[in-house]
Amino acid sequence: MSPQHATSGSPSHSNPADPRTGSRSPARPRTRRSGLSAVFMALGLAGAWCVSTVPTVATAGALTDQLSTAQKALVAKDTAAATTAIDAAELAATQLEAIARPGIIGRVHYYRGMVAKLAGDQDAAMDEWRTALLIDNSLQWDEAILADGPAQDLFEALRKEVRDRPEVDSVTPPLVGLAKLYVDGGRICPGDKVQEGTHLIQVDCPEDRIYGDWVTFPKKKVKWLKLCPNGVDVTAVPVAEEPQEEDMFGFGDALGEEEEGCPLPGEAPAVADVEPEPAGPVDVPPGPAPLIEHRVSWPMVAAGTGLLVGGGVALAIAQSRHSTFEATAGSMGSPGEIETAAKKVNNVAWVGTGLSVVGGGLCVAAVIPW
Repeated sequence: MSPQHATSGSPSHSNPADPRTGSRSPARPRTRRSGLSAVFMALGLAGAWCVSTVPTVATAGALTDQLSTAQKALVAKDTAAATTAIDAAELAATQLEAIARPGIIGRVHYYRGMVAKLAGDQDAAMDEWRTALLIDNSLQWDEAILADGPAQDLFEALRKEVRDRPEVDSVTPPLVGLAKLYVDGGRICPGDKVQEGTHLIQVDCPEDRIYGDWVTFPKKKVKWLKLCPNGVDVTAVPVAEEPQEEDMFGFGDALGEEEEGCPLPGEAPAVADVEPEPAGPVDVPPGPAPLIEHRVSWPMVAAGTGLLVGGGVALAIAQSRHSTFEATAGSMGSPGEIETAAKKVNNVAWVGTGLSVVGGGLCVAAVIPW
């Protein structure tokens, strides 16, 4: 068979001849488009799955925005829109990037109770209000949503009721490493208890961020450390925190209280100082009164001595100027000139007197027991 016949028998694989040279162009390899498409599709699905597994982070602003939307919807009696916003706020609370604040997360359940109340389900409303007051017992009734005296009285009665809720085990692990555990924004330690009911738990994961979840206690098991996707080394021992310097200017109330840490493993928990009860009257034996131990404050003595020396120098200068004034007063031409010279003498005299009084007071305060 001739070469031409051999090629003509396979038209799908033949290459067209160049009309100018009569030679055929080299064959181009075929691409498998269907195979590449499948690979790209698999990579895209894998990437989408990876993105979906990354926990979402919510800011406090996102949470408060949803709560504000819910409040406005409740004022307008739009319970459907309010429920949607409340559901979003409840989820955002578990995704907060900071420690939760009770006054904010408590409103999630307060507004959900309002939805139930507007729908006529008072039992469900009471359950949600109990949870809200359990999280933040100082939560206030919102009359803009519902101006209902009996309902508000019921809310206040529930406020007192939840205060007496029993405490149950928080089911915290005995070792938490460098992780920090929180319930409704308050730090808790292994072995601590919480009140019965629904709470927002959060874990500040080491070298990561904060993760949270809603948990109803009592519960047999709470996977606290499982909230950290990268795990927690429970054998790590936190470094003891340095004691804070005393706030001598009283800024502590404005800046908030310092967070109290948990005791180190094997360390006894801190016990509050209890003042001993006052003892009965003590019979004082007759005789001279005991000497009072008192230490002299030498810095105050030095300061007082310096002021006394300065006051003495000033008084000496005033005395010298007074003598000069007496000698030259007769030759002064006008009363104004005489008055000016007298003021100069008096000013120096008053300075010397003031320094001497203050210096003497410091010396007395330094050596006399108070």
